[in-house]
Amino acid sequence: RCLEICRECSYSEHMLGKKARSGPPFYTLPEPRNAMDAVRQGSGVAAEERNRLGLGDAPIHALADLLANQGVWAASVDLPDDMLGLFLRHSSIGMVILINHDHPRPRKRFSYAHEYAHALLDRNRTAIVSTRDNSKDRSETRANAFPAAFLVPDGGVRSYLASLYKGLPSRPTQLVAGPTATGGV
Repeated sequence: RCLEICRECSYSEHMLGKKARSGPPFYTLPEPRNAMDAVRQGSGVAAEERNRLGLGDAPIHALADLLANQGVWAASVDLPDDMLGLFLRHSSIGMVILINHDHPRPRKRFSYAHEYAHALLDRNRTAIVSTRDNSKDRSETRANAFPAAFLVPDGGVRSYLASLYKGLPSRPTQLVAGPTATGGV
């Protein structure tokens, strides 16, 4: 049903004279050698994407809209309980991200970003189903590392903590000059 809706939307865009969706860039990286390599790749691409999109360290509020603006169809739909999300690439509709509608909002945001990582890194595959069972696959580890760095960049966390006067040394040093200071006051 979702694919049929995407086909109809693609046809409508074509009839309206809109150019075909090209999607986001494709990051061509070698298969991760191990879990740490997968984490480095996912985090690195997340930082590059934030930079390319001009996001800085700001939060991303409308993630599905951001994906749509990158030429990726994105929707929250009814999926089987064990399915977290799905990435599809088809010549007639382009790229599609579907996430589980029944999941809590934070999990949905993570799933959108996770599937977006597949669109950026694994689009040579036609379909990728994300489940808890395949979460140890290196491509899944890489896609799991992406949301952490994409949705919660280090700089944003540091800025937020600094705004709360947290994340600083526990005993700030305050120098105060007094009458015994050299040269007087």
